Amino acid sequence: MKIIYIQIVALVVFLSSVNADEFCRNYVDQYTRFRSECSVSSIVLNSCCDLQPFQLSVAPSGVYRIRKTPFDTADAYCDMNTTDGGWMVIQRNRINSTTDFNRNYTEYEQGFGNLLGDFWYGLEALHCLTQRVAWEMRIDYQLATGTTSFLHYNTFSVNTAATGYQLIATAFTGIGFNFLSTNTGRRFSTVDNDNSNCARTRSSGWWYSNCGVVALNSQLPRVQQVASFVEMKIRPRNCNVQIFQEASP
Repeated sequence: MKIIYIQIVALVVFLSSVNADEFCRNYVDQYTRFRSECSVSSIVLNSCCDLQPFQLSVAPSGVYRIRKTPFDTADAYCDMNTTDGGWMVIQRNRINSTTDFNRNYTEYEQGFGNLLGDFWYGLEALHCLTQRVAWEMRIDYQLATGTTSFLHYNTFSVNTAATGYQLIATAFTGIGFNFLSTNTGRRFSTVDNDNSNCARTRSSGWWYSNCGVVALNSQLPRVQQVASFVEMKIRPRNCNVQIFQEASP
């Protein structure tokens, strides 16, 4: 196998100061063999990883169009800066956020908020995405004290609606304490569909197992302690595998 490199230097120079839409247009022009395009096009990305086929940190973070299911697409915020990029942000919440996370079960299924602000991506979309390939998850947070840290799980998926969108978050490799060790396997709870007796206390949806330890969607987000900022993001586990390849002659 050999990797095809096409005008890499020119691409890096060109993309050093462009926005997401400009990146998309140039990306498609440069790599006509690549069958995914960006939000300005009718064809969509399979995931945010499609923006880094050569592992070059040149794609800007921003909103792109991705393939949520084989038959449906949706906008998503791609974080191209954290740990080699390729992350799709699925939740963002800041202390006393202007986005109301006190929502019913249907709203948590469908998703809500602003991709450029605070939001929840949606349980049904997460289930659809995480059934296609193996995903990893990272949770970045900043405590109210100013301390920053992250959690990393090498396995992340959301089960079907029939299971209550059961959380699977295993193979922990983060630098902090594994806060989700008791949450994995739990059903999702909201104030109107509380499977944990915690959602009413926290007034927000989550895979609760302990009402006081982890509540990332509450008005005062908790990651064991009160956090001023929390962001959940996922990407396929093979994100850094080179994808422009062809058989050697």
